[in-house]
Amino acid sequence: MNKKLSYLLLSMAGLLTLTSPTCEVEKSPERRTEEKLETLQSAREDLITPVLTRKNLGAFESRAAEKLEDYADYLGMVSDSGLDNSFREQARENLFGLFLEGTALKSTHPEDIPGDGFAKLTFMIDSVTVLNPLEKENGKNYRGRLQYRFHTLGIHAADTILLRSSIEEMGMVLQKRSKEFGEKRLQVWEVQLTI
Repeated sequence: MNKKLSYLLLSMAGLLTLTSPTCEVEKSPERRTEEKLETLQSAREDLITPVLTRKNLGAFESRAAEKLEDYADYLGMVSDSGLDNSFREQARENLFGLFLEGTALKSTHPEDIPGDGFAKLTFMIDSVTVLNPLEKENGKNYRGRLQYRFHTLGIHAADTILLRSSIEEMGMVLQKRSKEFGEKRLQVWEVQLTI
């Protein structure tokens, strides 16, 4: 009986603790909205600022690394003959959109990738490092280089085979582009991949 009473008291204390209001002062909806607007304004300032700090450049380098991963995903979609052609064509457009105009890699054409006899090809990128940080190039653009490991996998019904694994490099260019925001057009910084 003593055990049951202890268990009951501990359970009630736990329930009381878990259901009690927080010690943190709750913010009003107006204050939460103000904080969101401040965050958006800060992000907007980072995108349109004429002078970029090392912190800003690091964020754009991270975005370029994310675009490398997108590159592998889109390449897989384009090469997947099991997908609808319109979906594959949209993936191809997205793939070319990652690159500075006119600089897309030859390997963005899946027909050039060895993979005959496999049900599907999968592409993976890992170990991305900034080889050369973004640096001002010509007074307005920034250039840098990434290094990464690129894997091509061939998938059969019963097995997955590593077809290729190599260490590769990809350039990144940061430049201002005109973007539409509602009824306004702003010059914002955008990072793209290049050879």
